[in-house]
Amino acid sequence: MLHDLFHINQPAQLKARSARCKKEPLGAMLIRLQGRLFLWAILLTMLGGGLWFGAKAVYKELCQSDFFQITAINIEGCNHTSKKELLAQSGLDIHTNLLALQPAELKAVLGKNPWIEDVEITRSWPNKLFIAVREKTPAALINLKSGLFFLDRNGVTIGPANLPGDIDYPVLTGNFSPDRTAGNSRLKEALLFLQLTAKGGSSYLPNQNISEIHLTKDDELILFLLDRAFPIYLGKECSKKQHGRLVSVLRDLYRKNEFNTTNYINMHYKDDQVLIGRVSAIPQPQG
Repeated sequence: MLHDLFHINQPAQLKARSARCKKEPLGAMLIRLQGRLFLWAILLTMLGGGLWFGAKAVYKELCQSDFFQITAINIEGCNHTSKKELLAQSGLDIHTNLLALQPAELKAVLGKNPWIEDVEITRSWPNKLFIAVREKTPAALINLKSGLFFLDRNGVTIGPANLPGDIDYPVLTGNFSPDRTAGNSRLKEALLFLQLTAKGGSSYLPNQNISEIHLTKDDELILFLLDRAFPIYLGKECSKKQHGRLVSVLRDLYRKNEFNTTNYINMHYKDDQVLIGRVSAIPQPQG
């Protein structure tokens, strides 16, 4: 009889349980599920936070560890700057921790040096640092009231020249002043002429044969060569066309053996005409 009651009551219990499940609203089930997810999120956050704080504490200890103290600093690429100068500017010493070092910040500090164009920082673990600098390439020297200064290709002063070792560059002289240096249009024309000469590679007008470019009070440019310092009047513009014409004029003078008897060259005489002045013949003394 009990066996029969069991079989009789079992379907009734299953039906009651099924009825309760069917009666539970969908919203209540979602709320209960969200509650569980929220608890899991709290647990994971606490676990992640503990790991983060633990890692931060370990990193802080390593940043103060003697194991990562810098023992060797190698600086390459110095020409106009010096390793001693850049090391002093960097603020690095044997107490600096290589792990705590911020390469971007060090690069920004060294980049404030007017000679430095780019810096590459390499850390060799656990305690060596390599610094490779690329200096700006001087385009010319400019003669200012305070002395000779290097100019970059944009016409910005880089630093003072050290005489007599730094004289192997064309010198810009004349009507230049510090407040006009960076934006002066004639200065840009002079630098353009030097760039064209450097790129041209002509044996008749090599870059190393340019001695001086002088700016007159009328803002006109005059070129002087090393081998014979007669004036070459360039005018107010130094176009690629004019540069090429000057190369052709010098080529003809050399080929005709007339270079040594030339007194001046006027590149802007009339329109596209070039005027070449000759040295007057010296009268021979009479017996």
